[in-house]
Amino acid sequence: MQLRQYTLIALPFFVLHMLEEYLFDFIETDASIGWLANMFDVSRTSAYWSVQILLYAFLLWMIFARPVSKAWYVILGIIFAVELTHLWEALVGGAYVPGFWTAIPLVVLGVLFWKELFRREHL
Repeated sequence: MQLRQYTLIALPFFVLHMLEEYLFDFIETDASIGWLANMFDVSRTSAYWSVQILLYAFLLWMIFARPVSKAWYVILGIIFAVELTHLWEALVGGAYVPGFWTAIPLVVLGVLFWKELFRREHL
């Protein structure tokens, strides 16, 4: 499968992930959102939605821009890897963490994405 196809598949999963995070108060519990909010002196809600807007703009750019360099795919791979934090926090805390259920398919997609990225040396 091409890297662009993984990006297309990931887009609806990221939308579902955003909904799960929003509905289960990820905004109020996540340390990284708190850090961003403090850093830019904005509300947690503003920090969260700013990150979401940037993420979807990036994903759409990755889908429609041609050609895309390998460096941009590496950034997307890092975004996939960050989703591991939901699984890790749930495992360590022994409780549900907002974003956990939708992080599972994103992590699986991320593994397949990285495998394809390493396989393609011509990017």
